[in-house]
Amino acid sequence: MEGYRISGHLYYLRGRHKPAFENSLLAMVAGSQLSKEMIRQSTFLHAAYLAVFLGEKLKPKDELKALEDQLDVWIGEDWRELIGGTELEKSTVKPRSKYMPPVPF
Repeated sequence: MEGYRISGHLYYLRGRHKPAFENSLLAMVAGSQLSKEMIRQSTFLHAAYLAVFLGEKLKPKDELKALEDQLDVWIGEDWRELIGGTELEKSTVKPRSKYMPPVPF
């Protein structure tokens, strides 16, 4: 889960939103094996936040509904409140540095 989550975040920082979204989804699928209590206390919520954040930009509303329904099952009906915290929103702020080392991915 953690490998996919960090890959998704790095893709997002590079401006590659489609692979970032896909890796966030893969992170959630991998993390779905955890218990609900573990999911609610883990970085699964970061992956869910990034997937919803990018999904709203990339996918039509009807396709995003499937993701929202699955988050109800995995996290619980209060998933919007859990991923709506300000700490998770900070994860989508890109660094201001103009220098980012080249990474061929």
